[in-house]
This record gives sequence, C-alpha cells and structure tokens, in this order.
Amino acid sequence: MKNLIIVLAITFGFQLNILKADVELTNGKTENTVRLALNSTSAEAEIVLTDTDNYTLHRQVVQTENYQVSIDFSALPAGSYSLQVKESNDLVIEYTQFQIIIENGFTVIGEETSQIVYLPSIQKRGEMLWLNMLSLNKNTNVSAVFTDSKNNILHTDKFLASNSKGRMYSLETLPKGSYQVTLIVDGHETKHSFVK
Repeated sequence: MKNLIIVLAITFGFQLNILKADVELTNGKTENTVRLALNSTSAEAEIVLTDTDNYTLHRQVVQTENYQVSIDFSALPAGSYSLQVKESNDLVIEYTQFQIIIENGFTVIGEETSQIVYLPSIQKRGEMLWLNMLSLNKNTNVSAVFTDSKNNILHTDKFLASNSKGRMYSLETLPKGSYQVTLIVDGHETKHSFVK
C-alpha cells in the first residue's frame, strides 16, 4: 500500500508541474509600448488582446521559445484592455492576463492575474479509452464529446470530477477509423485524437 501511495504522489506531482511557463510584460522604450517575453515548455502560446466589452482586437499564435515582441498601443483610444497569454499541453492550460490602461497618451501595465486549469489525461488501452481525473479539483464540471472523422457526434457524457477518479469508455462497437474526444473542463476545451 505504501508503494502505491508513493507512485500516485510522484505521478500527481509530475502532472501538476508539467507546464513551465515564463511570461513577462514590462514597459517598452516609448510611452506607448510594452515588451512581452515568453519562454515555455509548451511549443506555442496564443496571445489575445480584448477591450472592456470582451471584443477581440488581436489574436496571434506564436512559438514560445525565447519569444519577445514590442507591442505598440498608440493607435488605441484611451481605455482599459486585457492582454491574455494562453499556454497549454495535454495536461494543463495556463492563462496569464495583464490589464493594460491607456490614458493621457501613456500605456500603463496594470494588474497581472493567472489561472491554471488541469485537464484529465487520456490513455487508450486496447479496446478501452481511460480518462484519468486525479489532477482535477473537486466539483470540476467535465463534458466529453466523441466524434468520428466526419465530425458526427457518437457519444456525449457530462459529470462532476469529484464523483469519480476516472472514466472508462469501451471502443468495442466502433468500426476501425479515426476518432476524436473533445473534453470541456470548466469551460476550457481540449481535443484528443485516437485511432481504432
């Protein structure tokens, strides 16, 4: 029993620390610019700039290894904006959000917030697909949508992660082919493909 607990602790700890992101936003060389620097274990990051009405002004996917850019806000009117950096891998989605305030011709970096969303790990074992939810918080809402290669919905499932530590789905009745399961965890979506 002691060995099992140690293995679970090591596995759980590994899952929690799998994404190592370094996101830095600093004042730029002029009063209307900021400098964004990224370095992460994820290959890509999505950068999204929105206004107070949550209208997307700019969206870009970038490579994260030693990524640096100077962002010029001089064309934007005075107001408050949100600059969000989303990084993810198969187990974790990390959001870093910065408040950008433009007033009197100056761009000011406001409050920084971050959120980490843990995702179930998915493993295909023979004719079974296993969703491991050990890393999820209690009362986490999870939806699973299974589709075929033509995007036809084959099965949907909604549940609370606190009700079980995992879910197993039989693939026996599926014909050979390519499939996808879309997981929605507390409103955050991730997709996984598998072949039978």
